[in-house]
Amino acid sequence: MFTANRNIDDLSPEMAKRVRRWLELCGKANINVLITEGRRSLNRQKYLYAFGRFGINKTKAKVTWTMKSNHLKGEAIDFGFIDNGKFHYNGDWDAAYQYAEMCGLKSLFEEKGVDRPHLNFDNDFVEAPEWSRNAIRWAKNNKISNGNRPNDFLTRAEATTLLHRLFNLLK
Repeated sequence: MFTANRNIDDLSPEMAKRVRRWLELCGKANINVLITEGRRSLNRQKYLYAFGRFGINKTKAKVTWTMKSNHLKGEAIDFGFIDNGKFHYNGDWDAAYQYAEMCGLKSLFEEKGVDRPHLNFDNDFVEAPEWSRNAIRWAKNNKISNGNRPNDFLTRAEATTLLHRLFNLLK
């Protein structure tokens, strides 16, 4: 009940696919990450939630922020780094987050400034060719496009709308 589950196969199928791709990219970049937790049971979540709030561990730091964690659905992982057989939290977070974003994983730390070693399933992720992702992100951030259907043909109505939005952005 109190043991962390690190098995990728226990994650939701789409999350497992994204995590495997992320691990592959990190490995190619010599960023040695280690998953410390994946899917959680409700009992484990209750245990971690109580840690730092109740009982003998009340004075310690909180371990989890909610009882509605994405870990319960198998759509979140926690991780750290490992070098020379030693686990630590002093790795290249920025690069790990960049690769995570490319795979459809979202960092709570980059989004909310909390829980640095945590990655969530990104429901807004759209599979697109790697060369186009920065441009799609820019278009979404500037409200030119919502980023949906990046591999579909563009209609004249959509092209006109995109040009209109770009023109208004440049005013």
